[in-house]
Amino acid sequence: MILTKEFFDGTIMIYVNDTNHLDNLIEKLKEVKGISDVTRFDSEIETLVVKK
Repeated sequence: MILTKEFFDGTIMIYVNDTNHLDNLIEKLKEVKGISDVTRFDSEIETLVVKK
């Protein structure tokens, strides 16, 4: 993870109740100014990657 005053690049792991909740969260994150990419991928644990 890289964190400076102007920049964050890292991975955030989020636990949600169901995929509908996850899909809603992804859509809301995509609307946030400064976030350039939100990606969901399946593994043993659902992981949400947010890139600024």
